[in-house]
Amino acid sequence: MSGADSISRLRLLCRAREADLTEAKRSLAQALDDEERARAAHEAAETAIHAETLAAEISAGDAEVEAFARWLPGAQANLRQAEQTLAQAAAATAERRAELSLVRAAAEAAENALNAALAEHAQAQQAAAQAESDDRAALRAALRTGEAPDE
Repeated sequence: MSGADSISRLRLLCRAREADLTEAKRSLAQALDDEERARAAHEAAETAIHAETLAAEISAGDAEVEAFARWLPGAQANLRQAEQTLAQAAAATAERRAELSLVRAAAEAAENALNAALAEHAQAQQAAAQAESDDRAALRAALRTGEAPDE
């Protein structure tokens, strides 16, 4: 594969890695939003239980205490569900962060490979131009002295 072909393929790889990076960032942002919503739901469930517990303690009426006793198991189930949802959302966020790190590293590696190939290609072009210049100088010198150029 020629240097130009290699550079072309590396440019395609870099564009693909940038697209992957954009998608990984979008995925992390979505996971962070989901986690924040789960955290808010969890806090709301905790706050509701705390508020209702205080209200039942303050009123201390039989009807209120019985209503609280009927309400509490459902509220605790909601809290457990909110805790579970929050834990799942936090785990998903951690996974998205890890994926973003891997995708970012792959994008950087592709970019580094492209930069190295471009530098190598530029050096090769410069060496070829220098060799051509040297050949022309040798030819001019040979023509001045009437000798055949070395091969």
